[in-house]
Amino acid sequence: MPDTDLAVQTLKEKVSGAGIIFYKKEILSDKDFNVVFDFIENLDNQAQLQQSTKDHIKANITKTVFQIKQSAPTQHSRFKIFSGKVGNEEIVSIEVN
Repeated sequence: MPDTDLAVQTLKEKVSGAGIIFYKKEILSDKDFNVVFDFIENLDNQAQLQQSTKDHIKANITKTVFQIKQSAPTQHSRFKIFSGKVGNEEIVSIEVN
């Protein structure tokens, strides 16, 4: 996907978080959201991503915050998910709890 980055964070040789960053997008498309939702669902194949979590991400991705951790998080399985707009980028940040 053009103008999109995937970042993976590690701590002591284990994945501790990940993020998807969309650049230069006025509005995220259904395809963009499907990439986000598929990625999150694949983090834990045993847990189905709830519609309420998807709605939360969609509602918050356009809300401007100074830092992504200032956005209201939601939860999926053992993951805390932050979504928001920082500068010109829409960001979904995922932390392992």
